[in-house]
Amino acid sequence: MEDIENKILNVLYTSKGNILEDENAIKTLSSSKVLANEILEKQAVCQAAKSRIDDNRHEYLVIKTQLKLTLTLKRAPKKSIY
Repeated sequence: MEDIENKILNVLYTSKGNILEDENAIKTLSSSKVLANEILEKQAVCQAAKSRIDDNRHEYLVIKTQLKLTLTLKRAPKKSIY
């Protein structure tokens, strides 16, 4: 992404006259837009995967807590009622 940003800045810096008539500038900006859209799509996929992972982790944390409580109760000394 940084490479694309540098290309855009270079195009803007070296462009003479109307930037809309500069084919290099138009190609650079177009490819930047495509790359930015691809990155956004990949971020959305990653966010969805992260959400599923977090949901699954939560289920295991609930089980872990229940198991810990069960084991703690089993290990507790039994009080005699006599």
